[in-house]
Amino acid sequence: MRLLDAAQRVRAVEALRRVLDADVHLETDAAALSVAVEAPDHAAEALVALAQAGIPVAQFALGQPSLDEVFLALTGNVTEPADEEVAA
Repeated sequence: MRLLDAAQRVRAVEALRRVLDADVHLETDAAALSVAVEAPDHAAEALVALAQAGIPVAQFALGQPSLDEVFLALTGNVTEPADEEVAA
């Protein structure tokens, strides 16, 4: 998600951690953050918590994790590209 005001990011992180009990990831954009949720209704709870805290959201997206993200979450290892076979 992207907040309307980047100065609200610290408060948003606190509100999201409180309501979701999950890690909140800070993106390179000073107004953006992300969090993994297990169910779509948790995303709705997050938006309600931000609204109740007076933290306006400029953009919000709900998506599925990539296969690389799932692999990393399950194994803790980053996938590496396969070595190209060199023909002799």
